[in-house]
Amino acid sequence: MIGGVILKHWARSCIVVGLSIASSGCAQRTDAVDPSWSELVSIAVSPEFPIDNNWRESLEFMPSEAQNKALYDAWQSGMASCMASLGRNFQAGNFYGDLVVDRQNPLNRDLAALVGYHEPSIFAYPQPTNTDANDPEGYAADLEGANGCAGQAAKKTYDLVSFYTERIDGVLQDIMRELADVGDAAQAPLVAAWSDCMKRGGHPFATPHDASTKYSDTEKVTEAEIRIRLADLDCDKEVGLTASRSRAQRTALDAWMTKNSTMMDELRVGKASFDSVVAELS
Repeated sequence: MIGGVILKHWARSCIVVGLSIASSGCAQRTDAVDPSWSELVSIAVSPEFPIDNNWRESLEFMPSEAQNKALYDAWQSGMASCMASLGRNFQAGNFYGDLVVDRQNPLNRDLAALVGYHEPSIFAYPQPTNTDANDPEGYAADLEGANGCAGQAAKKTYDLVSFYTERIDGVLQDIMRELADVGDAAQAPLVAAWSDCMKRGGHPFATPHDASTKYSDTEKVTEAEIRIRLADLDCDKEVGLTASRSRAQRTALDAWMTKNSTMMDELRVGKASFDSVVAELS
């Protein structure tokens, strides 16, 4: 967390937008060529039937991807200036953001055919390695130490919007908890129908969760995983599993918004202030 902002894109181990590249321990695709970032973004379209994290993009109080990029770029620029004042070279990182992961949906065939049950973070996109071969410890202290440039730059960027981002982080967690178990009981017959569909195709899984957990933490995306994932998607569409969950969550989200209308009005005021701060940084 920097300045009250939970940097999901910064914390991921493969889509790294932090201080250095660090892709060890990440799953690898069996294909020789990874798609470019722009290609990945182009297939991560807004889902027809959003569920779970897909709703983030539709919440009016959430910062936009452009605003997240503006904050990130300002932070990187601040680090570069600070390091330059210390006689250090620093190359700003590339922003990749959260949009691809936030849009990952069980019914996105193009994305499923690339990553199976894994997150798109299996792809490693380039980031500069900022260090000094002659003085790595001193460089790290200047950058990430107690009074390092990373923290100083954060005070001039992320800390300026923490009044808002800390608030919406709690709100978002509340909404996600509200939606987590919505429609589970009503979906039981659909899950059973999905399982029957999968068994007819030679894939004996009782639930989509069972299929996902078998593959999602493996080191590589295999052809077998892709086959199962696409069969899962076809059965999902056939029985209307994700569509049903989406409709139930939409109803629950609308009810939550109505129940918390006063807080939503307060968030609109806070968002206007947030927008002003980010605009000044851009």
